[in-house]
This record gives sequence, structure tokens and C-alpha cells, in this order.
Amino acid sequence: MAELTLRLMLTNGKKHDFKFIETDNIGHVKRTVFANWPEEWAGDRVDDAGLLRIIHQGKFLEDGVSFKYANVAPGQVTTMHLVPKPVMSEPAEASSSSAPEKSAGGGGGGGGGGGDGTPRATASAGGSRLTTSDSSQGCACTLL
Repeated sequence: MAELTLRLMLTNGKKHDFKFIETDNIGHVKRTVFANWPEEWAGDRVDDAGLLRIIHQGKFLEDGVSFKYANVAPGQVTTMHLVPKPVMSEPAEASSSSAPEKSAGGGGGGGGGGGDGTPRATASAGGSRLTTSDSSQGCACTLL
């Protein structure tokens, strides 16, 4: 099997070269990089190989993509970008404070929709708009 070299570059510019064979796929690359995380990248480590994304020629490569499909030729160094997949987490609940909280779920504070305090979503040409049916302060978020 022919060997190829991937130079993976993080968003902060740090680079590291890894050796693979032409029959490997992107999923194998992610698992190998995660298992052999370079010491110089210690501060950039992710919790799981599944959180790594690889970009080559402006495209995110999926796990099953082969080097041949991605136009990676053996015998040369190919640079790809390695970026962590953004992790969406729930916001931390605010500790008790003197200001009343407003929530999109309604029910508390002054963010009412109808008489039950629930905001109403309506569609418009510019996207969905969360509106309230009374004059109290409420959320007027535009969801696209």
C-alpha cells in the first residue's frame, strides 16, 4: 500500500504530520489523531474523536470518505484543517438575583403572550417572529 502524509493544522496555526495509507478513510484519521494527540496540541484536545472535523479544499469530509475520493495523492504532503465540532450546551441557570428572569417558555416575569403568559410564534416574510399579545415586556426574537 502507498503511504501518504497528512499535515493537519488547527485553527490556531499549530501543525503536525501524520502518516496513513491510501486505503484509510477520514473516520480512521480522526480516531488515529485522537488516540495519538500531539503533546504540542495539549491545550486544544477534545473529549471525543467524534468531535473532530476535517476540512480539505473547502469541504468538510465525512467519516466514510476515502483519500482517493478526497483527491489525496500518495507520496506527497497534503494539508488539511482539523477543527473541533462546536458543542452546544445548556446555559447555566442563573443564581438568585434581584432582577426577575424572563424566559421564552413564558409563565413567569413579564413576558406574556395571551392571558396565560405564553409567547406566540407567528410567521412573516422575514422568518418567524416571537410576539406577545399584550403590551408587557416580552421577547421579540426573530428566528430564521
